[in-house]
Amino acid sequence: PARWRVYEFIREYVREHGYGPIMANIAEGMQLSPHTVKHHLEGLHRDGHITLGVYGRQIDVTDDGATCLRCGKETQ
Repeated sequence: PARWRVYEFIREYVREHGYGPIMANIAEGMQLSPHTVKHHLEGLHRDGHITLGVYGRQIDVTDDGATCLRCGKETQ
């Protein structure tokens, strides 16, 4: 599914750059609209697969567990 392709894009981006992408990086890199990216990010966040920063610019994967900066929820 498209949501998992977005997740994999984020993981690869973090591996390559050492920090998470912003929504614009994902939209451009995957040739998706910002609205579509936002929809997928919200789903990944809701399911505990990524964390989102307070202003939505900090996105990271939660493979080893983390506390989401936006909602304070402990992830997996």
